[in-house]
Amino acid sequence: MTEHNEDNTHHPLVLTKETMVHHYRIIEKIGAGGMGEVYLAEDTKLKRNVALKFLSIGQLCNAVLLSQFAKEAQAVARLQHPNIITVYEVNEYNKTPYISMTYIEGQSLQELSELKLFSIEEIIELGLQISSGLVEAHEKGITHRDLKPANIMIEKSGTIKILDFGLAVLSSRESQDDPDRTATSNQFENKLAGTLLYMAPEQLTGQEITHRVDIFAFGLIMYELIMSKHPFEAESFSEISAKILRDKPENLTEKRPDIPYDLNRIITRCLHKNSSKRFQTVRDVYNELEEMLHQLKNNISVSVSSQGQIKLAPTIIEETFVLTTELIRTLSSKNSKMIGTKLVYLDNHVSSDEIIFYLHGVGADQRQFSDTLRQLPYRGIALSLYGFDEHAQLRIPIDLRDHSILLHALMKDICCRLKPKKIILVGFSSGADHLLHCVSSELFDDIKVNGLLALGCNIHTEDCFATSKLAELTSGDEEQILSIIKLFSNNTSSINDWLILHNYLVMAFSKFGIETEPFRKYAADILEPFKDDNWETFPMWYKACLKKVNHVRYIVDTGGYSTLDALMQKHLEDNVLGDDFNENTIIRVAESHMDLVKTKDVLKHTHDFMELFKSK
Repeated sequence: MTEHNEDNTHHPLVLTKETMVHHYRIIEKIGAGGMGEVYLAEDTKLKRNVALKFLSIGQLCNAVLLSQFAKEAQAVARLQHPNIITVYEVNEYNKTPYISMTYIEGQSLQELSELKLFSIEEIIELGLQISSGLVEAHEKGITHRDLKPANIMIEKSGTIKILDFGLAVLSSRESQDDPDRTATSNQFENKLAGTLLYMAPEQLTGQEITHRVDIFAFGLIMYELIMSKHPFEAESFSEISAKILRDKPENLTEKRPDIPYDLNRIITRCLHKNSSKRFQTVRDVYNELEEMLHQLKNNISVSVSSQGQIKLAPTIIEETFVLTTELIRTLSSKNSKMIGTKLVYLDNHVSSDEIIFYLHGVGADQRQFSDTLRQLPYRGIALSLYGFDEHAQLRIPIDLRDHSILLHALMKDICCRLKPKKIILVGFSSGADHLLHCVSSELFDDIKVNGLLALGCNIHTEDCFATSKLAELTSGDEEQILSIIKLFSNNTSSINDWLILHNYLVMAFSKFGIETEPFRKYAADILEPFKDDNWETFPMWYKACLKKVNHVRYIVDTGGYSTLDALMQKHLEDNVLGDDFNENTIIRVAESHMDLVKTKDVLKHTHDFMELFKSK
């Protein structure tokens, strides 16, 4: 008699509300399919909602597939990109493997496309986000193999997230005649893996799989968004396969004369039957879409057909800059965990000879200037300090000089690529202090800065209320942090100021929570030059920047009037601002400090400042 081994028996997984799966508390079941089931759960350790995806019982008896599942899930967990879902961990519960990942509140692209017709602008924007996520995966050696609208989620903010990297290889061949089923064949050792309607020809014929299968699927998704139908729809598995291998899709511009010629060309090339004739990398696809969007967004006429032309409104694209070993070696921190992590910035991609860099205040990030970039008539870049962007996976505290080195590397890279004729820096509050510090030092001597606009920079210790309080934060001490936050509300003079301040605090503390050390340290470093009633710092910056920069302007809000008066008195008595002092470089405005970061005010001050270059 054969001994029965209970350890090898797999029973159906039963999860009900409040079931504890390690430190996850099940809330409800939110999805099911051939792969398994997905549950919404609460991470009781980190107090956040997550999605738990459990493999179905049919997948549990194949040791090869289980091993492949673990390896690929671990690989995807290393991806850090705003357009790729974040995998938190791979684990096992009651002998059933599961993945813990970001819970996304939104709709799949498949669901959304059934409810609305996308505009050309929206389709291009979606294409850029999808291809941007694929660039990250492909350059890390990961091919999706099951890219389709159902695996693309759109958050309420409009950000897309690509799901299920590397998992399609696990799906079983449920039915050859059901086009909605996922197909695989062990004969090809995972080469035939993916959803039939979105397979590339080489997937169907069992040829070697490369990243270009994702490019084919990307082309299908774009085509479907434009035409509201799939180019290879049919009644059976065999008919769909034949169409994919044989038929050419209908020409987009014949059905949609408003389609830009270049968009039709890009999609057509993605859908080439011969993989060697497609774009060779998804980065090439991204670059092509980006180049086309540059022209369209700037209201440059683009030929679309004999019947007319189209124009697109500016679109903000989130970009990343990877930190290399060589760059990290130049930092005082020299933390190996930072290698391969990224600085995130926003780019409006406006075609312009001028480029304007915006730097946020302490605790904020690039989003502080996102609306400004949408209305800016110049090429605009909204920077974010290391570890300050909302999606940062690593928030290692680094000192001010290290932040400056990273900003310098990013700005130098952007300027080398774009080759602008003029470089303008705009900073708000501590961001203005930081830029003044950078430009007055030797670090930025190899970047020719043509203009510097400081919105509400600090002049003296008396101006540093917010910075000084943030510098006192004790990481992990919720009670102490809350008491400091309350002080900010007490210091506002109007409901308008309170609302702006509230939005800023939400932006900062929703990212950092009570782990505030990264921006506490930054605030402390910004504050350091102003300690001990120091009146020398601002004059030093002022004189240095005046020598290095063509145009400098300091916008002083109502909260800085008294310190400015005191500074001007010192200048009258001791010439602290130097012989080159120009009254037009310091402008008093009847606005509060927080008003200066309002979009309309930022745009106004930027516009007025840029007029200086025209009058010269």
